[in-house]
Amino acid sequence: MIYQLLTETIDIGGAARITYGIAAVTENGKTITSIRDISCNREKAQAFVDLCNTLGLSLLHIDDAVDDFLAEQ
Repeated sequence: MIYQLLTETIDIGGAARITYGIAAVTENGKTITSIRDISCNREKAQAFVDLCNTLGLSLLHIDDAVDDFLAEQ
């Protein structure tokens, strides 16, 4: 399993906004779980995804890791 950056455009009051999230994906490309809209900053979100992959973060801890990431923002 690896983590990948999600990119999504959402509409807020008629204005488009790009947000980033994280997805856990199997080796064959199947999404196991995803958490959307964790940041509007692509670089910070990508750094978080990279860190999760580097550390081999267990899927059991992804919610806590996202909570920690959001607390630092």
